[in-house]
Amino acid sequence: MPPRTHRARRRAARGRSTARKALMGVVPLVVLLGVVEAVVRAGMASPEIPRLQDMHQGTTMASHPTRMWTLREEMTEQFGAATTVGENGLRAVVTTGAPLRILTLGDSSIFGHGLEDPDTLHVLLQQALEERGVATDVHCGAIPGYSTEQTVLLLEEIGWGLAPDLLVVGTLWSDNKVDRFVDREWMALLNGPAAPMDRFLSDRSQAWRHLRLAISPPPGASRGATFSPVGWIQTPAPEAGFRRVSTTDYARNLDKILVQAARRGVGVIMLQPVNPPRLKRQVDRKPWRAYFEIQRGIAERRGVPVVDARDALLEAGLTVEEAFLDDLHPTGAANGAVAKELAKALVDAGWPGKDLQPDLEPPPYERALSDPWLEGTGGPAWKR
Repeated sequence: MPPRTHRARRRAARGRSTARKALMGVVPLVVLLGVVEAVVRAGMASPEIPRLQDMHQGTTMASHPTRMWTLREEMTEQFGAATTVGENGLRAVVTTGAPLRILTLGDSSIFGHGLEDPDTLHVLLQQALEERGVATDVHCGAIPGYSTEQTVLLLEEIGWGLAPDLLVVGTLWSDNKVDRFVDREWMALLNGPAAPMDRFLSDRSQAWRHLRLAISPPPGASRGATFSPVGWIQTPAPEAGFRRVSTTDYARNLDKILVQAARRGVGVIMLQPVNPPRLKRQVDRKPWRAYFEIQRGIAERRGVPVVDARDALLEAGLTVEEAFLDDLHPTGAANGAVAKELAKALVDAGWPGKDLQPDLEPPPYERALSDPWLEGTGGPAWKR
């Protein structure tokens, strides 16, 4: 017994010695870091770094840890229109318990920028289908400024959990935007393994922010990155030379959404959005032309029906003044025309009797695509 007790005491003594040595090493390091932080705060201004929490617009948006931004939970109004956010973080909708569910996807033009609920696409689509004898609940999965990069994550985090029977995919304008930041770069930073520690240190240490900026600048820092969820309608920044989502990634993201829908037994209809130049058929050399070609090409490749909102507005005889609030966002009258065209296309295609699931036979789309507008070639981008 005594020898074992003696050995135990020696082990305990060695443990205390190791702990003291570790403490003696940590204390000077903590003191040194504290001194460095104090010196930096006293002698250097906080670095101007594009940060996630700055990438929102007023009271409408809030930062999001994986999708860059989302709707602000306490929002009651956006651009003069009464708007509320549901518990799931999406625009609140009134559900009826209908046997079918539809989920719309896109950016501010699908979300209903500047519009109250009765004038939004999702509410008007529900009504248009009801007039054709199809009872549905239509949920709004569109968020201002959202690209396909963000939409893929939104589906994983929220959308698929709503158990939709059909997706209306209208995501295009934000992907096409030429800007000083690239969505995929930000998303990789936010969803990387070191992201939680980086956020913790960046919020607390000015010295860390300086060091991080020197070693690994955030996406867009050297390009003067700025962001507004509806700011694409302003003059683009071609000198930056960056699409928020490249033509190649746009095609792959759309294809991924369609494949995921098919694997879950969910139907899809593609919606091509419209703006004043498209309504006036001024599209020959516009920066978004390639994205419309890609959107339609991916839909046709998977056997998904396509509705062009421009055709709906032309059929309704709406003028630009009647159809748009500004240079991008549709009015209630425009949404009503598009909703009726969507409902007609769905019923004509046999939905809901025919589920409209995308064709899974083609392999995942992997081809690299050109960007004629950035490259100055003007040729078609879509390559099978």
